[in-house]
Amino acid sequence: AYTSRIWQRRVAKLASNMNCSRTPTVKMVREPISPMLWGFGSRAQILLPDRLMTQLDRRGQDGLLCHELAHFRRGDHWVRMLEALVLPLFWWHPVFWWTRYELSKAEEEACDLTAIRQTCGDRRTYAEALLRAIDFVSLQPLPPTACSAVSHGMLRLRLQQIMTKQNRTFQTPSICLHLFLLFAIALLPCPKVSPQQIFAKPPPTTSSVQQADSPNARTHQEDDKQGNETTSETPTDN
Repeated sequence: AYTSRIWQRRVAKLASNMNCSRTPTVKMVREPISPMLWGFGSRAQILLPDRLMTQLDRRGQDGLLCHELAHFRRGDHWVRMLEALVLPLFWWHPVFWWTRYELSKAEEEACDLTAIRQTCGDRRTYAEALLRAIDFVSLQPLPPTACSAVSHGMLRLRLQQIMTKQNRTFQTPSICLHLFLLFAIALLPCPKVSPQQIFAKPPPTTSSVQQADSPNARTHQEDDKQGNETTSETPTDN
């Protein structure tokens, strides 16, 4: 990665127009990645693929840049940090994955709307920039701590909302509810399971115990025992 004064100044100008508290550092990369906000706290920075940015016109570039700045202004990178802390403990919990998906969907909708407003409502150019970015990265997965305009799992829904003007505004109660659920999952006690419990044989079921104690089962056991004794007493020919 390398720095670019030209792109840093452009991002600073857009950040000022969006009333961001500060301007994140901009790094240009040569790898085929999507534009993303990566990092935590004061170390959060915007990563831009240089080849993709040269393929877009100015409005397409501004749309993607405004999307990442919207993530930064909202503090979505802090949510990614919380998810990264909770994930190793509660990857098995379905509520965690549902909350994570709903948070991501609400974030992308809000950032799409902000990017469209900042580019004078040019929805088609913004949608084309998203499609160009998807084609550029060839569906490579995002790092777990990154926020990006290119989110493969919900791209079709986002494009439909962009072109049909169905973007919802930022819903504070809904986001707060999802964050509350995420914090609640983080505070849940993690179950402790010993290796002996994992590899222990399961206890016999009630039906199997009843079958073993039934009269028919005892009769079969006695017949087998008598058959074994008869076999052992039978002389063999030399």
